[in-house]
Amino acid sequence: MGYHSDNNRKIALIGPFPPPYGGISIHIQRMTRLLPENSFDLYNTSKVSYPGYYRFYGKIKYIKALVFLFRKYRLIHVHATDNILRIVFGFIGLARRNIYIHLHGMSHLDFLESNHPGGWLLRKLIPRLHILAVNNEIAGRVSLYRPASVRIADAFLPPVLKPETLERVVLQHRDFFSPNRFIICMTGWFSSYQGRDLYGFDMAAKMIQQLHKEGRKIFLVACTNGIRNKNVYSHFLNYIKKKHIENHVLVIENAAEAWPYMLLSNAFIRPTITDGSSVSVKEAIWLEVPVIASDCVKRPGEVILFKNRSVKELIEKVVQLETHQPVNAYSRMEKAMKKDFTCSLIKDVYGL
Repeated sequence: MGYHSDNNRKIALIGPFPPPYGGISIHIQRMTRLLPENSFDLYNTSKVSYPGYYRFYGKIKYIKALVFLFRKYRLIHVHATDNILRIVFGFIGLARRNIYIHLHGMSHLDFLESNHPGGWLLRKLIPRLHILAVNNEIAGRVSLYRPASVRIADAFLPPVLKPETLERVVLQHRDFFSPNRFIICMTGWFSSYQGRDLYGFDMAAKMIQQLHKEGRKIFLVACTNGIRNKNVYSHFLNYIKKKHIENHVLVIENAAEAWPYMLLSNAFIRPTITDGSSVSVKEAIWLEVPVIASDCVKRPGEVILFKNRSVKELIEKVVQLETHQPVNAYSRMEKAMKKDFTCSLIKDVYGL
């Protein structure tokens, strides 16, 4: 992609474009579909490159970032979670006043608030940066370091719903999504945080094992984004095998989109030990799928909460929903497709 002289009217988006699929990369993918043509440049931090987007992967990106000292953009929006890259943009912020750092989760504050020399440096540079936070708690904590501005910016954007995509999933997994089963959906990475399973796959497996032991026809479809911690991944698979519940768990590895599986499920669970605003929770609510989530952060009012890391409470909440009527995925999809949505980020932050 060549550089154009009209870049001062464009938005620079910096972050991952799928694959792999995750909350941030899906947000960026959907944002590129909503933005007017030729209104943005994408600097893709994913390993896979795409024609039309700048490749911004690996350690070389720290050098490439210096181009933003010279290229003029309406706004530079940094989604990337790389702490070194945030520091680099902090220095660029000494010369540019239009750099926005998006904090998508509570864990994104760990480095900023740490005793690490890099954390100290970022705290010194943050007054030159604008902060977009996905929830009030993140906004409140980051405000202590006096950034140039702080704004709440929800990362949720509705999925592009296609009947043929849903039909493909139905045909591929028809036996699993049987009408006489109660299906629970979850998404996430096989990842750890402070030595524990971040997304709660271990909890979900224990829940299914206990419910199976009680003779309940409750099943789990786990849409995974990828493996960041092999121990978390192997523990989940080994537990399922050891407890003989392989037929009660459907693992969709490297899932491109979770919405077809949400539509086919009776409930969506989010047993994370920490979180941001959670795009997947908002997506399930948008699709009118009941949501059960841990109380690790403040959740939307529609969410059924359970105590963080309590398998017992999670099971109780699931059983309470078990009497719900069988789902009609196509009816859910049709209803969601008729909904209106206004992206406040495009209107209020980008000014487009």
